[in-house]
Amino acid sequence: HFCSKGVNLAKLDQHMEHYKGRDLVVAGMVTEAFEGMAKNGSMYANLTLTDYEGSLKFFFYRQQYIDFGKYCKKGLFLMIRGKVGTRYQTRENAQEQYEFKISQVELLQEVRQNKVKKISLDVSLYAITEQFVAELNQHCQHNKGNTQLEFNVFDPETKISIHLFSRNIRVNPSDEFIDYLRSKEGILFKIN
Repeated sequence: HFCSKGVNLAKLDQHMEHYKGRDLVVAGMVTEAFEGMAKNGSMYANLTLTDYEGSLKFFFYRQQYIDFGKYCKKGLFLMIRGKVGTRYQTRENAQEQYEFKISQVELLQEVRQNKVKKISLDVSLYAITEQFVAELNQHCQHNKGNTQLEFNVFDPETKISIHLFSRNIRVNPSDEFIDYLRSKEGILFKIN
């Protein structure tokens, strides 16, 4: 929900020039990490981020090392935001080269808590029963949080719908709550 649509690490690695000037968000697991010291005494680090399609290596020097070096730990799941730009060129290498310049790194497990503002439920009128209301209320009470809950109740026969939102119930978009929503027939949900 939060990564750039149609972009994965393999595409970014192989065709970076296609994304020149674009702000992108990618996510994956750190499969390799290294931290070292340059000859001049400054620290640097790199990590390899891997998703389902491929991997990409990121390097951190100077201020980026200070800002993002703490994420160079094998096994971490990260979401990385950045922009594809032109890499520094030398006279020997006149061909334009590109790099993904990182502006923000977040732990993936914290993204849902920090980024999800609302969950919208599209509920068929016929799915609303006393049992459904009791179950939903129980799951909302068990998963209290800061995310707004909205409802779009629709009648599939007349195509009429009404938009509602909860004023006093806010939820935590936990795995348990999302799994519950996925398990219910007659409900579609969107995370915004």
